Amino acid sequence: MDSTNKDPKGSSNYLYNNQEQADIHFIVGNKKVRHRIPAHKFVLSVDSDVFNKMFFGSLRTNSKEIKISDIEPASFLALLDFFYTKEVQVNVETVMSTFYAAKKYNVTELKNHCIEYLKKNLTSDNVFFLLKQARLYDEPELATFCFDMLDKNISDALVSNSFTDIDLDTLIAVLERDTLQVFESKLFQAIIYWSIAECVRKQLPVKPENQRFVLGSALDLIRFSLMTFKEFTSGPMRSDILDYDKIKKFSLDIASNTNSTEIPRCSNKRSLECHLKFICKQHNLPPNQQTLFKDQFKFIRPGVIVGIVFYANMINYKSNVTLTLIDEKEGTICFRSEKCFDTPKLYIILDTFLPIMFNRPIMIDPDNSYRIEVQIEKRDVLALNKRMTSNGFIFGNDGKLLNNRRPADYFSFSSCSGIISEIIFFM
Repeated sequence: MDSTNKDPKGSSNYLYNNQEQADIHFIVGNKKVRHRIPAHKFVLSVDSDVFNKMFFGSLRTNSKEIKISDIEPASFLALLDFFYTKEVQVNVETVMSTFYAAKKYNVTELKNHCIEYLKKNLTSDNVFFLLKQARLYDEPELATFCFDMLDKNISDALVSNSFTDIDLDTLIAVLERDTLQVFESKLFQAIIYWSIAECVRKQLPVKPENQRFVLGSALDLIRFSLMTFKEFTSGPMRSDILDYDKIKKFSLDIASNTNSTEIPRCSNKRSLECHLKFICKQHNLPPNQQTLFKDQFKFIRPGVIVGIVFYANMINYKSNVTLTLIDEKEGTICFRSEKCFDTPKLYIILDTFLPIMFNRPIMIDPDNSYRIEVQIEKRDVLALNKRMTSNGFIFGNDGKLLNNRRPADYFSFSSCSGIISEIIFFM
């Protein structure tokens, strides 16, 4: 149980959940779980004008018992605990219900504690559970925190245990968002898992027609036209979830998509896949001096990065390469991946490159500075001493130079290590 000690315990501490001198009782919970909880009118009225009116003001009641069916017993006890001890006792399972109780009885300090707890403890593992709770208790402020978390961490959240437990309305609310940093094939795969769980909950046989039935309008919110033809044929087309007419329609839409990767949902549908390719130059640095490379840059305008290609001549064959993309303003890691460089190299004849495609698109904020760190396990001492510069050109996916797009219009590098050969992005 998480506890935030706000003030020293007052003299009323021993009266918490105590029958001694109790002059009011609350019957809390539903028919399945119901608790009879003792309390003291004066203590409750000090911090809550709602209770003050209920016991001593215009809403005064003479009843010795008050029924409360819309708050969980554990959360109501957390509310009382705050009244008596000025301590906050919440956890992931109770924070939403406790916030609702604090809001209902106008206990501002406790509400603020719950919001701060949520900000500090919201993760991709629990965000769907908390979003479901926020919607259940009609708390748009807390739901907004959850949606903001999902926008940046949806790929991780989709594989959490709480995802398949959400209701259809919550699933639809998520799929309606344009700001999810995710590829559409990942969303489709996730709703298939959700539909299986929903069929089991409804005691329906798990087969395509029932999966379509439980998904309802949620299936129409998948933007199949953003997929590549490869992703569409290996996923939706094989699933038997889509009928023939939809397969025909989306196949025609996708046929015009010539991108090498899916168009990110968080970018404009008409966004162009761009390849910023850097110029290579000879350098006179010792070939085995450096294994950690750092590049710092900013986007001039909003964009979405989907992959990075490294100049691999300096990387030893069979060495592991770790890529980390860091948001320096927020102090957070946007993406991290490790890959083994296992491509045989033809020294002198050809340069060698190592592409790392992201498993999710990364939305880049032009107000933030970003750092790319590349850690290689071992340098290749036989490689030619060549490095990439921060100067280059932007090409389309078809390899044609985009004369109307200058790198300086999109990127600003404050430091360049020379290991990055290419940045793949949508703009």
